[in-house]
Amino acid sequence: MIKYEKVYVSVEIKVDTQGYENLLSLEWEDGRIFFIDKTLSERMSPPAHVGAVLTKRYDVVIEGRERTLYRETTTNRWFVEKQLII
Repeated sequence: MIKYEKVYVSVEIKVDTQGYENLLSLEWEDGRIFFIDKTLSERMSPPAHVGAVLTKRYDVVIEGRERTLYRETTTNRWFVEKQLII
């Protein structure tokens, strides 16, 4: 059975003069830094596996692999869904 947990992460963002956000990197819970190569899309969407308040979903490429980040709109906290194998 596969379960998921919500893991809050730190995200480094650069906002340009037009107000656009460019996601640069995320810091995992153990302190490792992962650089975000590209943002593929962003939209309002609930998390796929864990419950949450209203979220904005970011589909990104990290080290050549597609990943999903979420930002809670009410708290402005960032998280990922971490897969647990039970």
